Amino acid sequence: MKLGLATYQCADCLHTFDAPLFREAYGEFLLWSKQGNVAYLNAIEDVVYKEVEDLLWTHPKTLGMSSLNCSNLLQKIYGSLTCDRDQVGNSFEIGTHPPCPLCKSQNMDAWDFKTPSEVIEVEVKPITYTNWVTLTEQEKFRLLDVKIGTL
Repeated sequence: MKLGLATYQCADCLHTFDAPLFREAYGEFLLWSKQGNVAYLNAIEDVVYKEVEDLLWTHPKTLGMSSLNCSNLLQKIYGSLTCDRDQVGNSFEIGTHPPCPLCKSQNMDAWDFKTPSEVIEVEVKPITYTNWVTLTEQEKFRLLDVKIGTL
């Protein structure tokens, strides 16, 4: 996968480092784990993403919620709710940054593509759902209910 190379600045230790980032990718996400593992999600084509979106829209706690707030909630809970974990058990999350190589924080002050532009070829595996796909609709709804309740 061809990705732009971006420079990040850690908010905690101010270290700068480079990591891949999508240039313009509507509906496509790189999900990072705290360990620094990355996985790919095409939310437009992904059936599990659509399934969770549909469950969220019909959930009693989200009725009346604006579409923007519902979309933000979906992105916030999606990774830890449905996705398989990385090899050390950390969840992959939408909207997180790669961890700082020095202090491991994912809290960034700034990030932007390198100038001049650099494109790199990176092997990024698609996100997987081994456990989620084995659950019944009731179990999925219950897990969603618990996840919403913790926010």
